[in-house]
Amino acid sequence: MSSNRKVYARQVPWEWQESPWDDEQLKTDKAALYGNRSYGRYVFDEFEQVVKALEEMDWEDVGVACPYSTEQEMLLDYVPPVGRNSYTDEEIEAWKFACQMYNPDYGRNAQWGICMGLTLMLGKGYDYKTLRGSCQSDWIYFIYPTDLYNDEAVRCLETEFFNTGEEWIVHDEDTVPECAEDVRGYSFYVYDNIRKEIAEAEGVDPEDVVLWGYDGMRSIPKYKIS
Repeated sequence: MSSNRKVYARQVPWEWQESPWDDEQLKTDKAALYGNRSYGRYVFDEFEQVVKALEEMDWEDVGVACPYSTEQEMLLDYVPPVGRNSYTDEEIEAWKFACQMYNPDYGRNAQWGICMGLTLMLGKGYDYKTLRGSCQSDWIYFIYPTDLYNDEAVRCLETEFFNTGEEWIVHDEDTVPECAEDVRGYSFYVYDNIRKEIAEAEGVDPEDVVLWGYDGMRSIPKYKIS
């Protein structure tokens, strides 16, 4: 860490700050946000296939004079596994349990049913969490692959999605700013500890970071000759 260089930053007003959240990354990661109409629906193709299967598959449609001759045939029609040709007997039983979890007639946990279905179809672990913002109405379900999202990554996405972090402008010019208005530089999104996170990004000690925090707007009266 540098001990002789100062870093200056000013906070972007809360009502103007922008989150770095990118919905396109969810598609790449095969993760989903859904459940609260007020906040939209961000899903991927396999998610839609699994939900359709959980809602429409009827295990009584299997047998003589039925649409499907075997349970395997029905699953391959709705949710063919990725990278292989069939499900094992144990996986077929797991699909039945996923349908029970999704079905409101049982001890319903629809999100866990979807996670089970995605795990069976894609061959890797899925989990879910309810993300929450600053108000009671700020919530949404997040279903994600566990190999890409740990607890910290989920928490950061929650902060970005509801934009509960803070945006700061970090000074990157040679001049020394005398006030917040003099700060010119790049946008930096902060999740928890402002001084620490900016210091780590700039390679200085936290005590070498000078901050101008947002302190509200001020209206100034204007006059004209009448």
